[in-house]
Amino acid sequence: MSLPTTLELAEAKARIASLEADKRRARENIDKLQDAMARLAESIEAQERCITSLDEKILLEREVIAPIRRLPFEVLGEIICHCAQDPNVTPALFCTLSSVSRAWHHATQNTPRAWSNININYSNGYSSDWPATTDKARHCFAKAGTCPKDVTVLALPVGHDHTILTAILALINGAASTIRSLHIDFYLDRLPVLPIHIEEWFREPMPLLRTFLFNDHLDNSDGRSNLVDLTRMPNLEAWSGNPHLCTFPAHVRQQLQGISFTPLFNRPPTFNGVVCHTNRSILETLNAAGILQRLVVLTIPKTSPTLDGGNVDGPTVRAEKLTSLVVNFTEGLDVLFKYFRTPALRQLCIHVTTPPAKKQAATCLEHLLATDAPPLVELYLDGISLSNVDLLSVLWRLPLLDTFVLSDAKASNAVMEALSVEHDASRQGRRSHPAGWICPRLARLSVWCLNSKNDKFRITRPAVETLVEARAAVTGVAPLRDVDHEGSALADMHLGRAAWRWKEPTYSGFGVYEWRSTSRIGMWWLKGVGRRDI
Repeated sequence: MSLPTTLELAEAKARIASLEADKRRARENIDKLQDAMARLAESIEAQERCITSLDEKILLEREVIAPIRRLPFEVLGEIICHCAQDPNVTPALFCTLSSVSRAWHHATQNTPRAWSNININYSNGYSSDWPATTDKARHCFAKAGTCPKDVTVLALPVGHDHTILTAILALINGAASTIRSLHIDFYLDRLPVLPIHIEEWFREPMPLLRTFLFNDHLDNSDGRSNLVDLTRMPNLEAWSGNPHLCTFPAHVRQQLQGISFTPLFNRPPTFNGVVCHTNRSILETLNAAGILQRLVVLTIPKTSPTLDGGNVDGPTVRAEKLTSLVVNFTEGLDVLFKYFRTPALRQLCIHVTTPPAKKQAATCLEHLLATDAPPLVELYLDGISLSNVDLLSVLWRLPLLDTFVLSDAKASNAVMEALSVEHDASRQGRRSHPAGWICPRLARLSVWCLNSKNDKFRITRPAVETLVEARAAVTGVAPLRDVDHEGSALADMHLGRAAWRWKEPTYSGFGVYEWRSTSRIGMWWLKGVGRRDI
């Protein structure tokens, strides 16, 4: 190949220079386009911010014409009534509902059913606040009008005079024909003299009354009885209180579904004039009166420990329809289910306070589950001493259990660990169990152990969280939906474990601290037979 001539070299250099110029122009165009793209990106971001701002303004404008502000009065009334039925409702709820709009305010103030759940409580506040509490009660009675009412009166204040009691009784008697349930629980012994004797308290007929809870905490030391006339309550279905206060007429005995005896400090309970020294005598008396076989709810009071222990002689007592049983014991717990059979029992609470009864729990539950084992769905054990092995042995035999509350007990994380895993079949005498999960339907759990310096007799929060996580991760077993640990509720359980939080109990009050649990399960059994049970 011959060398290029001078002319060819000049032409090649010219072409290279032209290409280099084109290359520079292309790079310049790229830079211009990139600058334009950057400006466009900034413009797009600015427009997006503008759109976000406009969306917020649109939402504010739409709130003014939102359908929820234009719901019919009837629909608003149903919403307000539903909110008002929450047992933990406070007066602040009505203020919130009233502030939504003028229509909501009108519906809140003019829906009688929303005011029919009336709670009167003087436990908080200074004496200067008591008249305001009474005025609020009058306001609720007036707003409820002729709607059936559920009335609760709690904790008359220490040092009050008779005017508060007189005012409350006047409200109750004035609305007697519309009261559906009445719960009175306060200490009358704080009054030096009763301004109105108990015979005159409920002088008006109460044709709608179905549930009557009257805990006066009096020992009835004057010996009088039949102070409350139940003939004025023709539709009564549930009674809780001091059994000395009344005699149950025939029509009440024929329809009574729930009964709870308020324990007296110095006297055994009396039912229709029959003194019941032992738990067996209480059951036999109710059976002879034709009540036991119809009862759905029963609370047995504390009886004399010297008379009740070992009282197993006599025929078996059966309550075929009983579905809810609360027992309060000092002694005799170990023999109760030797003579008492409850084949339909679904809800059981055992509440004990003395060391002998605490130690009798394992024997009691063993007798319950040994013969005619009931289909328990809810189990509440308060103050019971059970070893981990005994407790798990009981839980293994409760496949339908949905709610389990363990309060004031000795237990450890081993119980939570056993509930967190699937087990192989075991054959070890009476401790035998099939393969599978313990309590596969368990959905509500509350644990509250005794104070302990170490974890030997204590269930910790991490162990509870591990249980919740383990059950949520598998199929064939119910996930836990309500979990409480020592008064604190586990929140945000639908999120991952990292997002879980414990809602701590709060303390509030005037002059004294009042403990408020965040639990959604609660210790309802301490309140006797209530609307929850019937």
